[in-house]
Amino acid sequence: MYRSILVPLDGSPFAEQAIPVALTMAEASGGKVTLVRAWDPANYRYSSELTPPILEGGAGDKLAAVEYLDTVAARVRPGTTVPISVALIPGGAAEAITGCLTRDLHDLIVMTTHGLTGFSRAWIGSVADAVVRTVTVPVLLVRPLEANGVAPSGGFERVLVPLDGSAEAERILMHAADVGGNARFILLRVERPVTVRLHPYTYAAPAWQKADEVTEEVVTHAYDYLDGVARTLKARRPEATVDVDVRFAERAGVAIVEAALDYRADLVALTTHARRAARLVFGSAADKVLRGTHGSVLVLRPAVVAAGDLAETVATGAAAGQ
Repeated sequence: MYRSILVPLDGSPFAEQAIPVALTMAEASGGKVTLVRAWDPANYRYSSELTPPILEGGAGDKLAAVEYLDTVAARVRPGTTVPISVALIPGGAAEAITGCLTRDLHDLIVMTTHGLTGFSRAWIGSVADAVVRTVTVPVLLVRPLEANGVAPSGGFERVLVPLDGSAEAERILMHAADVGGNARFILLRVERPVTVRLHPYTYAAPAWQKADEVTEEVVTHAYDYLDGVARTLKARRPEATVDVDVRFAERAGVAIVEAALDYRADLVALTTHARRAARLVFGSAADKVLRGTHGSVLVLRPAVVAAGDLAETVATGAAAGQ
């Protein structure tokens, strides 16, 4: 369970919709919540090392940010027993979030994101996009309401978990169980259609047909795999309902989004297999999932993946320096 939850804020009511979600999880786990906001230290300059800083125009933003965080914390504290602290971190928003993780041991980030294009289906913003590419703790991206209404409560009823059979993909299961609680879980496996070539003449249709026998074997194997994972998840959450589904599709991302719609999932939980382009469980399908779903998304970039990214970056830099 989560002992320390970080909630990035940008001063907007939409960002604040992440707070009740974080509080609900912290109450269940006996954890604490930290509200964090970034500020730009470039607004300060020193005439010398021995003199106090001179406030440039806009430096009042720091004082306003501190006051904002204190006001929000004071507003929510009476309604919860969860310890709430605040932190103002220098740098851009994404850098401030990762910096806060470096300074303190937070094990979950809860944030809303709506980008700069309005509240369309492409709702992930640049800050959230940068965060999920960088951090190695789970990030819960909460879908914000587009108008005034009841803020998200933090409870999820239907959780879709796409899996591809890899150990990395399965790393999301523990977090999905902790976030979803006793929800209904749907474990999804997306396979590509199995076809065989009829003849070598690609200009003469049809050149391919579905291989029914092999397809049946793929389906059987996929269901056996998902049933085994379901038993593991059920052992962790005995009160939860766990269903499995296997679908065939050329594009996994489209299939995941369609499954989320079919099941009316209010949370999709998945693991990144990312290189720096933040490609998730099914490679480029990640972008479709993050930008295409109407619900919230729980994303995990495992440390083993991050280590691989770092090693690749070092190797690339060394090669470039030769």
